[in-house]
Order: sequence, then C-alpha cells, then structure tokens
Amino acid sequence: MAGNDKKNELTAGETAAIYKDFVENARDLIQCVNSEGKFVFVNQAWLSTLGYSADEIDNITLWDIIHPDSMEHCMAVFEQVLTGRAYGEAEAIFVAKDGTPVMVEGNVCVKLDENGRFVHTRGIFRNVTERKQAEKAQRKTQFTVDNSPLSVFWISPEGKFTYVNETAVKKLGYSREELLSMHVWDV
Repeated sequence: MAGNDKKNELTAGETAAIYKDFVENARDLIQCVNSEGKFVFVNQAWLSTLGYSADEIDNITLWDIIHPDSMEHCMAVFEQVLTGRAYGEAEAIFVAKDGTPVMVEGNVCVKLDENGRFVHTRGIFRNVTERKQAEKAQRKTQFTVDNSPLSVFWISPEGKFTYVNETAVKKLGYSREELLSMHVWDV
C-alpha cells in the first residue's frame, strides 16, 4: 500500500509495470475483445488454458472459442456490452484449440472512451471445469444412492442418522424426519 511517505510512492511507469505483471501472472483468464469480436488482449493464463500461442490470437475471434451450447447466451451478453451496458456475472463454455470444453465463470464489462463510445470488452474468467465435473459426479452419486434398491444410511460418530435413502425409510418403517432425529440404537 502506498502511504503518505515519499519513499512509498510509485512512478506511473512502476505502477504500470506492477499492473502488467499482475495481469500476466493471474491464474484467471483475462481478455479484451473489440466490437467485431477480435481479441485486443489476452493474458498468459488465457493462452495456456485454451492452448493458443500469442501469434494465433490475431487469426481467431471470440466466436471461435465459444462452445455451441453457450453461443446464444454469449451473443446476447456481447450485444448488451456493445450497447454500453455493463454486464455482471457470466457463465459459459469455451472451446480450447484442441476441442476440449473449458467451463468458465466470471465477469464481463465494457470499456468506454471519454465520449461514452464502446472501446472493448473486459472479461475475467475462472476455469471451473474441474469443479463442475466434480459437482456433476456428486449429483450422479447422490441420485444413485437416493434411488438404490438397498437401504443406505449414514451415521455420525455419535450414532445418529445423518442420511437415509427412501429404501431405508420404507424398510425401517419410520419417516425420514423421524429417522434423522434418532440414533441407530433407537431403531
């Protein structure tokens, strides 16, 4: 933090270098896109995650990296941004150069010039592919457990029921609420 002390003040060049270093070394994908959908800027995390080299960026557009399942949503967001309206949270699927889907969440906003005209978008996205895949696997596991023909229940170290599936409810003869208020030795 810069204080009132002269020795803590940074020159404009030093501040710019810090910002540049910060952006280039961020783990999030950072991109700026012009009104034609061409990339004005992408950071190293963007390049690494999507598998492009800096030289290839001039030959692709935003629409080349958007997964078909996200295209309609992204086009609507882009249209809002082009008209000068900031857009907050965004969720989409990008497509890496090798075709791998990359699920992202982030923020998109607009950079306007001093006359209020569109300059470019500013997007900061986090790769959430692993988290989304884990959530999907968890939902699948939960569905399997919930619908198992076997009685499934979880018990705390104290012996209290913490989960019971429908089969267990039917076989034990208590309601789910009753079982979740009981200890295993009460059954």
